[in-house]
Amino acid sequence: MSKTKLLAFLCCFTSFVAFSQSSVKHEGQEINRIDKDGKKTGIWKLFDKARDITIVGKMKDDVFVSNIDYYQKGKLMVTQDKDNNDAYIFYIDSKPVSVKDVRENDKVKMVKDNGEELDKGTRDSFFNIMMVEAMFYGETGALPNFLNNELNKKEWDHSGKVKIVWMIDKNGSVKDAKVMKTDDPVLNEDAIRIIESMPRWQPSFSKGKFYQTRLNTTISFNDM
Repeated sequence: MSKTKLLAFLCCFTSFVAFSQSSVKHEGQEINRIDKDGKKTGIWKLFDKARDITIVGKMKDDVFVSNIDYYQKGKLMVTQDKDNNDAYIFYIDSKPVSVKDVRENDKVKMVKDNGEELDKGTRDSFFNIMMVEAMFYGETGALPNFLNNELNKKEWDHSGKVKIVWMIDKNGSVKDAKVMKTDDPVLNEDAIRIIESMPRWQPSFSKGKFYQTRLNTTISFNDM
């Protein structure tokens, strides 16, 4: 095998291994893995630290293969059916109650098995548990610390602020970073590079589905 072909093979193999083992290490656990085809697999856990919410489910080929459990303060609050996103078990006063979404005249109501409709307050309190926003993994201040560490890796010949907008995709990867506003165009490329160097985030999630999220931040060079 020629050196050129060997190098190409090694590069492809290295990329395959890194991507196929793309999981997140969070609080001593390896979770939220992406397989070699870019699809979610294994145990996925999603968090809202401020509200003490944890969402847990097992995935394969981007599809949940287990029911989705929603916890608040360590207590199981909702189980969502893996085969029917409109079917749930709500734990009301610690008792399991089967409910489902029913669509009538372009409106959605939630009813128990006996046909009784849940009141709006009860419904909304459970649905609020089933939504989490995109999150940069780590303790409070982890994102600013990451950005500052990237900025401190070199001396900058220019000063100024660059406002960047980017997407967190459904896998949590940073995509499509673009400049919204800049004090110095010379800094634009480095600002984009810093944003795109971020590790995977937790993606946004609501009622059994992952969503893309648009975010923005300002990178300050030389503390301007």
